[in-house]
Amino acid sequence: MDSDTLLSIIIPAYNVEYFIARTLNTFISQNLDDCEIIVVNDGSKDKTLQIIEKIAQQESRIKVIDQENKGVSVARNVGLENASGKYIYFMDSDDTISDGTLDFWRNLLAEDKNCNIYAFGYKSLIGEKEKKYVYNQFDRKVLKNPLLKQSFLSKKLCFHICSCIYENNFLRENSLKFTPGLKIGEDLEFILKALSKTNALYYNARECFIYLIRNDSAMQGYKTFSKNQFHSYEIRRDICLSKNYQTEEIKKYSNFWLQNQYVAHLLTYIKSDFKDKEITEKFIEDKKYLRLPAINGAFKNTLAIKLSKLLPLKTILKLLK
Repeated sequence: MDSDTLLSIIIPAYNVEYFIARTLNTFISQNLDDCEIIVVNDGSKDKTLQIIEKIAQQESRIKVIDQENKGVSVARNVGLENASGKYIYFMDSDDTISDGTLDFWRNLLAEDKNCNIYAFGYKSLIGEKEKKYVYNQFDRKVLKNPLLKQSFLSKKLCFHICSCIYENNFLRENSLKFTPGLKIGEDLEFILKALSKTNALYYNARECFIYLIRNDSAMQGYKTFSKNQFHSYEIRRDICLSKNYQTEEIKKYSNFWLQNQYVAHLLTYIKSDFKDKEITEKFIEDKKYLRLPAINGAFKNTLAIKLSKLLPLKTILKLLK
């Protein structure tokens, strides 16, 4: 590993010709002296690759990897395999970071807080609508388990894949990678796996990452429903039911998070025009997880779970689907 590179920024790119230059210039304008950017072009069919290569010709800190389309998970894994930095940051190709963020990270990481993961505040933008994810109660604190898992699973502390920095050796030693072929929710699965392995996480409430939700982005898949989406839910469900998340200290928190995932996916499925007999039966079967002992988390989430327990789910799904 190249000790001169502090941070490897990994960006998967697929058909983002209208956004990728802005994203790359966000970093270039903030001094890349001890950083590298690895852009993995995932078989783009537009001018994404040409734009990346043109920018890379003028900035030696940008590495370009071109591959056949294999999905965002494989693209991130390829970037990780080629990263030489002490720390890893995963960035989406259409998002940005706030002014001064690279210097802020540089100074923070130099302090070496003996943590595997660093997490930060962020905000999302949908058109002109802005939502902030900033948790001041945890600002400048090192969180260790079980408090770390309890805070995340109870939704008192939220992360985005692009609001975290990971120690490279930590990812490699624990074989932490994204699941190939998983098209929706691969980021949450990765975070769950990382939290199960880390000893400590440092949180800073500074707003570092700006998440742009586009009408044509993968995130919009949550407005409809598909077999891929249900499979993604199943993977996260099984992680919550695994031995790492069913310890005495956190199982009620894990059950709450699982129940929240179930209800969110169920409601999306009911509202969608997607119909599938097998998935309908699986939702009916999985209602049993609402009976698991769980904490009361955020009020809105807890209320939704309690109301879902009362629904005549089998009748509703049979009528609607």
